[in-house]
Order: sequence, then C-alpha cells, then structure tokens
Amino acid sequence: MNFIPVGFTFDYSDGDTTTTRTGGSTWASLGLAEFSKTPTSHRYTTVGTKTITVEVEYAAEYRIGDSGWLPVVGTLSIPTEEPHTVQIVRNSTVGVDKPCRPGKPAIGC
Repeated sequence: MNFIPVGFTFDYSDGDTTTTRTGGSTWASLGLAEFSKTPTSHRYTTVGTKTITVEVEYAAEYRIGDSGWLPVVGTLSIPTEEPHTVQIVRNSTVGVDKPCRPGKPAIGC
C-alpha cells in the first residue's frame, strides 16, 4: 500500500475553513515576498485563543509482487494528532517601511 496526501483542510476555529492541495510552505520556497498571501493564509478578525486543526485527505494505491501500482477507489481523511493553539492578542495591519501602492509593493503590503 502507498498513501499519497492529496488534500488538506484547515479549520481555523473562527468559522472559516480552507481546503488546499498543499500542507503549506515558506514564502521563500514559494518564491514570494514575506507576508504575501498563500493558499494557506488566514486572517483572524477577533482576538482570543484559537485552536487550529488540519485534516489530511489521502489517496491510496497498491501493488502485488512486481506489478505496477493500482489506485484504490476513494480517499481517506485523517485529522492530525495534535491541534495547534494560538493566541491572537492584537488584530492590526503590519507596519511597513514604504507606502503600499499598486505596482510597487513593499514587504507587508
């Protein structure tokens, strides 16, 4: 058996969920400037303790002996073992060192 992650559902505990094909990555590995929006970005609108959970969806395939891999019909969704708790203490925009203008973005715009 071989299990391949094919989807990730992030529950941000504020009523929003996001389903993506990736579990997330750094801005640098995505070739993006810091604070750029990514498929897993989320903005909280209220302060407080939030518990973030992720459910991973897997496709499966199997083979017998030296045969090629054959797909298993359907997928399997499994929640991650530990939720991540974060404390949102302030809800504000990011300070930047340059004006935010269309076509000339500064880091954080």
